[in-house]
Amino acid sequence: MFDFIFGVPAHPLYVHLAVVALVGTQLAKSSGEAATHAMLGEYSVYSALALFIDLTATVLLAARSSTPAALALVARVGTVGIAIASVVLVVWAGHAGAHLTWERMPNLAG
Repeated sequence: MFDFIFGVPAHPLYVHLAVVALVGTQLAKSSGEAATHAMLGEYSVYSALALFIDLTATVLLAARSSTPAALALVARVGTVGIAIASVVLVVWAGHAGAHLTWERMPNLAG
């Protein structure tokens, strides 16, 4: 479907994106403190791992000429769904961490 992105072959970009997401969430998770923030960070790691696996499968399916169109479509839709879930979890974990940080700050307004 998307063989090139801005003139660059898309395959290596997809693979690197999944690896960066997986490593980045693992590093962020290991630096979190509070229970909710840490739990959401843990879920973010799982969603990044799921994204990596699904994206790898999607790319491998796309590389095979014998893959049925319906299966390729399901794999792509799954990738988009997992990517959206991953973004939501990362934003939610970030918001929880920011909330904790600002709760600890002295009241600057008064």
